Amino acid sequence: MSGPITGTDGKRYPATWLSVDDRAHLAGLVHRLHCVERQSVRQLLDRIEEAHEIRRSVGWAAGILKAQRCDHCSGVPTRSPEQSGAVAA
Repeated sequence: MSGPITGTDGKRYPATWLSVDDRAHLAGLVHRLHCVERQSVRQLLDRIEEAHEIRRSVGWAAGILKAQRCDHCSGVPTRSPEQSGAVAA
């Protein structure tokens, strides 16, 4: 990921468009920080800005959490019923 540029509104934006891989990485990072490490949206945005020098809005992060579900936030078991010893009906 490349460094940020400052827009006319004074906010920092990526110097280039983020690739699909970069967007997927950031989405996974949002879920890990929020669902696993239990950070608030503002805390995770601060961590992303510090680590990747990319500033995003609260709405962006909330949209990712709402639109893309992970195993932790969707309640999907990581093991099948057969693996967990449950009897299939």
